[in-house]
Amino acid sequence: RRADGKFLLVYEFFSDPPPNQRDRWLYARFSDDGVTFEPAALLPNTGLDRSPTGGVFQSVPDLIALPDGSLRLYYVAGGLSVASMRSTDGGQTWVQEAGYRLLSVVMPSGRYGVFVDPDVIRQPDGTFFMYFAYSEFEPQCGGLGCQRIRLARSSDGLNFTVDPDPLLVPSTGVPGLVDPDVYQAADGRWYMLFGEHGSGEPIRLRIAVRAD
Repeated sequence: RRADGKFLLVYEFFSDPPPNQRDRWLYARFSDDGVTFEPAALLPNTGLDRSPTGGVFQSVPDLIALPDGSLRLYYVAGGLSVASMRSTDGGQTWVQEAGYRLLSVVMPSGRYGVFVDPDVIRQPDGTFFMYFAYSEFEPQCGGLGCQRIRLARSSDGLNFTVDPDPLLVPSTGVPGLVDPDVYQAADGRWYMLFGEHGSGEPIRLRIAVRAD
């Protein structure tokens, strides 16, 4: 919900149903009441968003408000990395920010290290915390890899450093953890909702509480 009371919705749209979708785009809609939304507007895409298969891949949008009143949108770019775009007019127009916030890398094994599903929280001291799912596509875990929930930190919201140790790791027999969503409850404690997916099974919703 924006400062003026209007609602901004950013969501992902694919051109074909899974598992054959070639392109995924991000769209924005606006609403006065949070129920009825205006027609959609396509957000920009560039070479940052090209997937290894050649299509446009923008997914898992995450919005935050910045101290100067602008909005920043973090999202999965190209299916492997995290990029961002910014709006200074309440989400009417967007400009992609240069480079990636977290860039996929090729490991010595030849597998990709993949950063997806960003959830960014600005801390009281101004530090940006990005919670995300990370995997290296280990073959014993199947196609999605052994996804772990990890944390990266930034002083400016653009340049992130990943903590060395994961926050959450899959239990035995669980290929991965996905889609972290962190919030502070009325009791002051921090909670994380996340998905736990098994091989060929529906994703299960889990919750964790910050230890400190």
